[in-house]
Amino acid sequence: MTKKSTFVCAILFISQAISCLAAFFYLVSQRKSAAKVFLALSFGGGVTGGILLRKYRRKVKEEKKLIKDYIEMTKNGEDKGDVEILTDDEVDESEFA
Repeated sequence: MTKKSTFVCAILFISQAISCLAAFFYLVSQRKSAAKVFLALSFGGGVTGGILLRKYRRKVKEEKKLIKDYIEMTKNGEDKGDVEILTDDEVDESEFA
């Protein structure tokens, strides 16, 4: 799952959990038996959204660290020769146009 879709899914799960929690409180006031189902959905959506949001934050933190390390490396004048750019000799760029 890409970084952007992870964030979107996390927000969607959390908003679903809030909606199910609101439905739970409404059904509890009406004394309906379906209230427990909405409470379980709210709990599941909240936990799933929290896990996805945590994964997203870890990815962002890791990328920021890589960028910071690269900037410090270029400021210090260290050799950038250990980064190898991979190319594919069998594919012609005109095939993608």
